[in-house]
Amino acid sequence: MKVIEKLSKYRLLAITISLLTAAFLIESPFAHLHYEEPRYSFYFLIIFINTILYLLPVQKIVTAEKIIYGLLIAFFSMLGGIFFTDATLGVLYGYDDYYGLLESPDLLESIIFYFTSILLSTGIFYLILKHKATY
Repeated sequence: MKVIEKLSKYRLLAITISLLTAAFLIESPFAHLHYEEPRYSFYFLIIFINTILYLLPVQKIVTAEKIIYGLLIAFFSMLGGIFFTDATLGVLYGYDDYYGLLESPDLLESIIFYFTSILLSTGIFYLILKHKATY
């Protein structure tokens, strides 16, 4: 129980550190891998783990709800992060004409993708928990 209490104090810091680590070590879906498909299941797993890390100390939601809502919201947050990153960096940096890839730096793509996805998922859960507290 003490671990969960400590985690509730530092969960946003732990999420930020894990996302920075993922951004530096794991390429985003926009990496310049011309012949390989992005590993969406791996990105989904990273976002889902960070979402569960955010929800772990919350007592208002049952564990099954945390997992089911975490899966759904992590999936839609990943899609939202992909669309937001593509739209934002496409306007700022443009696309490569031959491959149709973004011409922005890979680290910038990774940081924007991971932080947008997690911001969406934690923001949605913040609103759900705030709404759940009112009734």
